[in-house]
Amino acid sequence: MKKAKYLFLVVFLGLIVVMPIIGLADDSDTQDMFTSTASGCSSITDFSKFVGCIQSVILQPLIYLLFAVAIVYFLYGVLIYVRKGGDEDDRRAGREMMIYGIIAIAVMVSVYGLVNLVTNTFNLGTGQPTVPKMN
Repeated sequence: MKKAKYLFLVVFLGLIVVMPIIGLADDSDTQDMFTSTASGCSSITDFSKFVGCIQSVILQPLIYLLFAVAIVYFLYGVLIYVRKGGDEDDRRAGREMMIYGIIAIAVMVSVYGLVNLVTNTFNLGTGQPTVPKMN
């Protein structure tokens, strides 16, 4: 019975991780985004285009990778917590992994939200910010 629960959990968590990948595998918009980003970086003429290229080619995928690592870490903690139900030390280790995974996800989501809030509030996403003037 324990093996059946373990197998079900592994299959379920595997589907949770794999299904978005399968769903986005043939998305032409995503392909266009990556090819236009790479081709846009071939004609860097000033520093702002260089920073934009670094952001779109290196930093954005790195942020997505860190989100994925935090989610996998959390799910691995769930797996250890469920799989090692009899041993208190292993359950504690799994519980700590789940807590640290949730904290990492919460910190990343809140920082991402704050950056978007500041960017949209001060109109920083479209080049030069608009400076308020006195009449």
